Amino acid sequence: MAKRPTTTSITSGHASITALNANITALKEGFDNTISRDGSSPNTMSADLDLNGNDITNVATITDATGTDVVAAAAASATAAATSATASATSATASASSATTSSNYAVKVDGAVTGSDYSAKAWSIGGTGITDTSSRGAAKEWATETASSVDTSEYSSKEYAVGVQRRGAASGGSAKDWATYTSGTVDNAEYSAKYYAAQAATSATAAANAVTTASNNAAESINAFYLGHATSDPSTDANGDALTSGDFYFNTATNVTRFFNEGSSSFVNGAAAGDAFEPAGNSLALAIALG
Repeated sequence: MAKRPTTTSITSGHASITALNANITALKEGFDNTISRDGSSPNTMSADLDLNGNDITNVATITDATGTDVVAAAAASATAAATSATASATSATASASSATTSSNYAVKVDGAVTGSDYSAKAWSIGGTGITDTSSRGAAKEWATETASSVDTSEYSSKEYAVGVQRRGAASGGSAKDWATYTSGTVDNAEYSAKYYAAQAATSATAAANAVTTASNNAAESINAFYLGHATSDPSTDANGDALTSGDFYFNTATNVTRFFNEGSSSFVNGAAAGDAFEPAGNSLALAIALG
């Protein structure tokens, strides 16, 4: 470790005190410029130590200027780093597992995520264990399914609104069927509003026709004997048929009710005394009422 001292070979003047002292001083200075193996002074560096790429081996402690054992500190740091790496790996594994679980709770549709828990997607649009399963069924199926029941017993909103699966079944029928179905019963007992409306319309038409027929019959019956009013004797009744005894009209020229006498084929005044066809006030009242 010592710098090699520079000495001068004494080739003459062997008793030269000056030359010997110079060599001894050079040796002393050379030894002073060394690191002591036993720790005797001087034993401090005044410049950087270049190991030229070689190792320091078998070190117990290396203490820095603050008194810290840098070897122990480095070892502690390495241990802490290893512990941190292990914790990071564990955390990464847990994170990956959590990510997988999160993904399953979001989109898994081929069965339960865990136990009896299913994903948001399965509850939303259906999946194994949700679709056509008792007391379950997806939101989409509860809204739109019209091909079958949703949970093996109940039906969707759309089915209750416009479906036909329960048509004609006891307590069945959709809202649409109750409104418009006319080919049979809605619930195996009752009919739709449209069916009853059509039946009511048919009944109303029949009733109107009956009233018209009755009115026409009544008019025709009255026209058979009441000839209305005229200024001269009619030749037929109001229906265009031949006159019969008792037919009458009010003559507006003479203001007299006249009755037809089939025996004489002529009209006579209803006011004539002793006239066989004189219903007196009754015929006049009927003439006024009808005419």
